[in-house]
Amino acid sequence: MARDYFKGSKLYWRENRKQWQGILYYTDESGKQKQKSKLFGSKKRSAQQAFEEWKAELNRKARLVAPKELIKEPKDKTVGDRVQEHLAYLETEAANGNIELSTLAAKRQQTELYILKEPIAQIPYKKLSKEDILDWEEGLRARGIKNNTIVNPYSIMRRMYNLDMEHGRIEDTPFRFLHSPKAEKRNVNYATDATLRKLVQILDRQWKEDKGNPDTLCYYLALYTGMRSEEICGLTWKDVHIPQGIIEVTQAIGRIGNKGYVKPPKNETSRRRIPIIPELAEPLRVRKKRVCWENDVEEPNPNWFVTGDRETFKLPQYATQNFGRVCRRNNVIGSEGRYLTLHGLRDTLATVGVQERTIDIKSLSAILGHSNTAMTLNTYAGFGDNAMREAGMRGIGDALRRKVESDD
Repeated sequence: MARDYFKGSKLYWRENRKQWQGILYYTDESGKQKQKSKLFGSKKRSAQQAFEEWKAELNRKARLVAPKELIKEPKDKTVGDRVQEHLAYLETEAANGNIELSTLAAKRQQTELYILKEPIAQIPYKKLSKEDILDWEEGLRARGIKNNTIVNPYSIMRRMYNLDMEHGRIEDTPFRFLHSPKAEKRNVNYATDATLRKLVQILDRQWKEDKGNPDTLCYYLALYTGMRSEEICGLTWKDVHIPQGIIEVTQAIGRIGNKGYVKPPKNETSRRRIPIIPELAEPLRVRKKRVCWENDVEEPNPNWFVTGDRETFKLPQYATQNFGRVCRRNNVIGSEGRYLTLHGLRDTLATVGVQERTIDIKSLSAILGHSNTAMTLNTYAGFGDNAMREAGMRGIGDALRRKVESDD
């Protein structure tokens, strides 16, 4: 049977180009993983056919030349060597818009800290065993690193071996039948009723002392919309429609080290419209007036950032750190006994919505930008609350009783 040199392939929709793009993966003569890509138009069926023809033609041409000119199986190399090549592949994916730059930066950091500096990096790539992987995990735990952190470099390694197996570079993966480290679920740390009253008093006092302050507006936005910090920092005036009572989430701020960049929202469901409640409408009006006064304009530029300085956005980590200082200074403690965080304000809005049943789950999930309602329920339903369980069962019992006693 003729050999396929371009083994890995995929066809996916490029939203920014409004076309289907095909990618073929191969290994060059130095053993590095590379790829070829091509656009095939907007019609899926014709794109699939053209993609398969393109793949077959490239494989046919590859067989006419010496295999080593296109494909060369990896030499004996260490896990560390192969990981470095995998990072180069991820950089190509990021350049093609297939993964976020912030995601790439996080993977690079996790790789450098928990793989390349560990003994596992010196093991020959093709000789890595299940025992080596388990020893690596235990070594990280012995240093006090928790499963929530270990699961990230573990996923990078497993994905790398799976890709090489799919592309025919290795016959099997040592990760087969191994279970990924189980991340420890941390309970949501939201503001209790007493904490919420205390916090709102603090924020209202800050606002009264410095009306239009962008930091305080950040906190109001998190509490009254449930937006993520990166979405709040990416909010521009063209997305805020005060008369219509709507905020549109159209972009966010990504992070690479101490630098940020504008990026699309976390996922497609994160693009959403959020109603502006009265408690937020007035702070937004005041902030808008202050921006106009500071810049001597009648209306702010639509592209100016609401919580930033004109075209300069606030970095999400700074907004988070500033709120942390407010909570530590005023001893604002959440439901789990920890200081409340900026994300905890989002958790508070969601928890109140679920536990008080003030909104249906589908609408709440849409406001939060969750991919599905199951995520909202699993995160915020508070199944550990005995009183809530009892009330829920009483409600079910009452409903059953009404049905039994009904004459219909």
